[in-house]
Amino acid sequence: MLVEAYFLSSLTYRMKKMEIEQKDGIESWGNLNVKLKHPDHDEKFESLTGYSYLSMGEESFRIKLAKTIDGHLYYMAAVGSWNLEINKDYPLKGNKDLIFAHLEFDKIPGDQYADGTFRLTRGKPYPQGVFDFVEEGAFSASGDFEFLEVRE
Repeated sequence: MLVEAYFLSSLTYRMKKMEIEQKDGIESWGNLNVKLKHPDHDEKFESLTGYSYLSMGEESFRIKLAKTIDGHLYYMAAVGSWNLEINKDYPLKGNKDLIFAHLEFDKIPGDQYADGTFRLTRGKPYPQGVFDFVEEGAFSASGDFEFLEVRE
């Protein structure tokens, strides 16, 4: 119980830090392709290009999706450290200082940490990678992302 309280407190601290960093960081242009699977609903695929899905800060980058589909709110957030090695598969368990993800369905909070894997295929200044997240009691999300340089 004490360990769970510590992890929840630590996650809350890091997410607040990420929110502050995001406000001071750079909202970035890019692509997010994600397949959303919920056991009680049809599989959904979203291919998104633009701002507001990807952002980067001094110490990390963030992927975020909050979208209502067929009357249900899907929320996915992942924060990755710039210290991740390129082309290394990271299991989400045990790597909370390097990468963590959270999924929610219809604003029903889960255990705060999604399981799954994450691989960064390109680093700074425009990261790219693939992910496969699952959170018990929520849904699963798999796909890829790519930060892009904005060209005028």
